[in-house]
Amino acid sequence: NLSNVLTWANSTPYLINASSSFVYFWFNATAPTPGTYNMSIRTLNTSGTNYFETNLTVVVNDTNAPVVTLIEPVDSTSATTTEYNFTYNVTDDSTISNCSLIFDSLIIQTITSINNTGGTNGMYNSSLSVATHTWNVNCTDSSNNIANSSSRSLIVTAAAVAETTSGGGGGTPP
Repeated sequence: NLSNVLTWANSTPYLINASSSFVYFWFNATAPTPGTYNMSIRTLNTSGTNYFETNLTVVVNDTNAPVVTLIEPVDSTSATTTEYNFTYNVTDDSTISNCSLIFDSLIIQTITSINNTGGTNGMYNSSLSVATHTWNVNCTDSSNNIANSSSRSLIVTAAAVAETTSGGGGGTPP
């Protein structure tokens, strides 16, 4: 990025002794986001002509795990249905590779098309057993950083039974 040029001028002759075979010049740079950065290093002699030039490539690795926030169902929800949509948000500087729904310590679903900018994501399951379950979501980003959400419980009770009515049978018994 040519708008970020670090310049240092040595107005004191021989401040850096170039007669040595090892000459060091240090600086710190902070990358705003993980990625690959290219730097050109150029030294000039006192007449302003090129003395030495080299290009460096620096890779800044993503070491931050995604942030996963559960939305629905809220903790300790009691449901009379064996199907539910589990929703959550995930944010990260990198692309999210996948997210998995963990149900009673087992992965029951994994998706790879994920909104990682704070939008709502969901995983639907239509075969929940009648029981008290624990669930959470874990997500992995493209740098292989893994985040686990908090854990919640879901109580699935016997499914509601629809009442039926029958028409009158009429008549007298024989």
